[in-house]
Amino acid sequence: MKVLFVCSASFRDDKTGDATQGRETASALAQAGVEVIRLYEKDRPLRIYDVDGVELNREETARLVDAVDVVHLLPASPYRCEFWCSFCAKPICGSSIFWAGWERVAVALMSPRDFLKRSMAALREIRNMIPACQDFRGIDVFLPNSDAEGRCLMKCFRKKPDATYMAVPNGFVAPPFDVWGLERSHLVPDGDYMVVPGVFAPRKNQIGLIRALKRCRSTRPVVFLGGALDGAYYEKCRAMASESMVFTGFLPSSGEEYWKILRHARVACLTSDCETPGIAMIEAAYAGARPVVTKFGGTKEYYGDDGEYLNPCFRTSIVEAVDRGWSRGRLERIEAESYRRFSWQRVAEKTVEAYRLAIERKRR
Repeated sequence: MKVLFVCSASFRDDKTGDATQGRETASALAQAGVEVIRLYEKDRPLRIYDVDGVELNREETARLVDAVDVVHLLPASPYRCEFWCSFCAKPICGSSIFWAGWERVAVALMSPRDFLKRSMAALREIRNMIPACQDFRGIDVFLPNSDAEGRCLMKCFRKKPDATYMAVPNGFVAPPFDVWGLERSHLVPDGDYMVVPGVFAPRKNQIGLIRALKRCRSTRPVVFLGGALDGAYYEKCRAMASESMVFTGFLPSSGEEYWKILRHARVACLTSDCETPGIAMIEAAYAGARPVVTKFGGTKEYYGDDGEYLNPCFRTSIVEAVDRGWSRGRLERIEAESYRRFSWQRVAEKTVEAYRLAIERKRR
């Protein structure tokens, strides 16, 4: 099988979850024997580059399309779908990385940005819920990270009458060392603590967690593990934080220090407007930290009874979920080890299944 794998140009170096998903999925497909031709795009106007950074014209791109069995867009967008559908007769798969709901509007409005930025972010989330604004009629098979996401996109997207989806889980790279044998990090406070993994961005709603914990006067130590996708937002979180809150900055997930922090955390918490889900929380669960996470997105399909779930729009819901998770404590080792199932090898296997489905449906 031969696939044209198309990602955003920023995915080459970004440390975000969707960029990692793009890189790791393409690599896992190649290791599974799929011939992968990687291309990168920049939007408006759309420009296409090969792996060496050489820009391709429309004719050169069309020749590549003719030589493959499937085109895979990660992530898909209406703008990209329109472009690829304009000259592509091959099956097109699209990784959605999508969620829509009023909770996303609420979190956008509660962020500490100025009024104009908050309003624009809220309007974008409202637009996501309107099918007329989400034209994905170029996609044959969508590849959401969960069935919940699949149902959401089928409701919110304008699509082909025969378009369908196949859920392909997200993955992570289990480290080559024994996580449970790691010593405590020198970056964390003494005693039990809660870790908040992931980049700082308004939709991740770290500031909602800070406000909730300060309002209930919690003194439990909190370790924020992640870099700044939004520098201004990161600084506002630091300015609002209490003395019991520690910020480590970005640490690579390939390093022992990163895993040391996850390994000794009692709870891992994400109060995002949604999680499709992110990779960092899967890694935290694999290290044994109890997941306390937003109920929006595909989280319940990943963490099941291990997790405690919250509504990020309400401080009481955040505090109560954190309290429940803290009371339950860390996962047992056998529970944590079960998260190894979210491997990139499994992602590749499910992705190939989706390709075959798209090819079969196109032949009909």
